[in-house]
Amino acid sequence: MNNNQLIQNNIENLTNLFKVMGAKQEEISNNKKLHLSDSWPNRLWMPYDYNKQDLQEAINTDSKKEKSYILSLWERDKELFQESIKELESKEYKVLFEQIGMYLDLNATNVEENNDLEIKLANKQEEIKLWTKIASESFGYEIDVNIIEKIAEDENTYLLLAYKNGVAVATTLLFENSSVMGVHLVGVPKEHRAQGIAENIMKRAINLSKEKKIDIMVLQASLLGLGIYQRLGFKQNFMLRNYQK
Repeated sequence: MNNNQLIQNNIENLTNLFKVMGAKQEEISNNKKLHLSDSWPNRLWMPYDYNKQDLQEAINTDSKKEKSYILSLWERDKELFQESIKELESKEYKVLFEQIGMYLDLNATNVEENNDLEIKLANKQEEIKLWTKIASESFGYEIDVNIIEKIAEDENTYLLLAYKNGVAVATTLLFENSSVMGVHLVGVPKEHRAQGIAENIMKRAINLSKEKKIDIMVLQASLLGLGIYQRLGFKQNFMLRNYQK
């Protein structure tokens, strides 16, 4: 899988997860579609192979809404990426947060899980509600439990909930799509950080993906989590910027 394919699979994994969450599709031109999440996570996504016209369509769509979406740009083409940044900034969009696209070759990866965590798949209603509570505490905003309950029914989605000494301390969401496993919402509340918990739940996620015969794992890392992913062998391959007006 070449670098362009890795980037495309990374972006489309996230976009397809948003579809499962209930994102609407809106045709713009040449059979291309925007994806819009009217509730959490409030995202507007262009097609992977977006161009200048697609960006203008996204801006026009956003301008018609009462509340601005979070509009994401990815570094598929460096020149287009820079031109798109200038265009958004000229329209008074500000960077809300940045992420780093990363991937891991699971066939070349071996990790040994620690025994200090009990990590379960959250399937039951009370487990899903607890998962949502811990994730919301970790990220500092309220995650819609109705959406999490919806995606928990999807056969390609796995909610991992980690316990330490019987207390829920971490979450992650895995989404299998386009022959890759996407990692999302790796969260640890502040009071449980700096104990290796995020790294341990990631090791379980890696091994679970290997058990399912997945070749590549992808994610979009924050600067906070970058070091953990690098230690586990993930490689950087693109920048993702998220803007809002």
